[in-house]
Amino acid sequence: MYRLLPRIKRVGLYRLKVPLLISAVLVALLCGCSRHSTREAHWENPSSGQFRKHTPEKRLAKDVDNRAKAESSPRKPRVSASSGREGAASPSEDAEEREEGGKSGGSVAQSRREPKEQEELPGRGSAVSGRLAIVIDDVGNSKEALKAFLRIPAPLTFAVIPGTRCAAACLQMIRASGREAVLHLPMEPLDPDFCPPGAITVEMTDAEIEERVSKYLDELPGVVGVNNHMGSRATQDRRVMEAVLRVVGARGLFFLDSRTASRTVVAEVGAELGVPCISRDGRFLDHLGNSADADEVLVELAELALSKGSAVGIGHVHKGTSAAVLRSLPKLRAMGVEIVPVSSLVRKG
Repeated sequence: MYRLLPRIKRVGLYRLKVPLLISAVLVALLCGCSRHSTREAHWENPSSGQFRKHTPEKRLAKDVDNRAKAESSPRKPRVSASSGREGAASPSEDAEEREEGGKSGGSVAQSRREPKEQEELPGRGSAVSGRLAIVIDDVGNSKEALKAFLRIPAPLTFAVIPGTRCAAACLQMIRASGREAVLHLPMEPLDPDFCPPGAITVEMTDAEIEERVSKYLDELPGVVGVNNHMGSRATQDRRVMEAVLRVVGARGLFFLDSRTASRTVVAEVGAELGVPCISRDGRFLDHLGNSADADEVLVELAELALSKGSAVGIGHVHKGTSAAVLRSLPKLRAMGVEIVPVSSLVRKG
């Protein structure tokens, strides 16, 4: 090196520029090839120290082959390192499954977002196959007892006893609610000990009967008909019923036979006089005086209405009866039975 210094000084550094440049280029090319060959090498088994050199084409073919094998093999359950539960997929896999479900339209999340069909309420949408009129007797002694029935969402019919302390007020409440009222005419029963005040009796003359019936109708304006309060003796007497029905027919009303007597002549006399008449079906709603029995009778009446097209039920202004009617409405409507005013079931003319 010391020997070259004088020469370098003599010749000049410019004469060495070309060889140095060529040397630098060669060194750079050699280093680049070495790094490229290192990147091309992949360890197949690092523990054995053996390796195989792959070209990009060979590596691409191997990747495609490995992916095909993985897709054809059954997917093993995964265990999440954080939760330790089987089948816990990674966030990326969950995202892929949600995306695939969205494309196919069968994802659970999508089905949960779909609006649930509205359940039909009881009775709504059911075809009406029978009509049932419910008449509530003995109205006129308590406005509070009447209010319980007026809160029932159905067109019940109310029978008001004339001469009772709240008769006029109750009639006004009934008409204000848009429901029907009939005159609950006191009539003589078989047992004289239970004869109600102001009753039509078999001892009365025709004129007396007609006068009393007219008086009661005048006290309760707006009633659409008449039905008997008790009357197991009077309704079996043809003369008495002729006198009663003459007034009813003259007023353009109808008569509802409560059928307190098995040998009643109401329908027969009404047909002769051309007065519209209708009769109670089945048992009284509360003849045993308990709410559970009323439920059973209402179902019986509904079945009767379905079999013959219509039916008439009669109950009394008791707390248990109002609760039973209210409780039974959804079931009756679900059976296809419609609650109607009693006048709609009367055949006129």
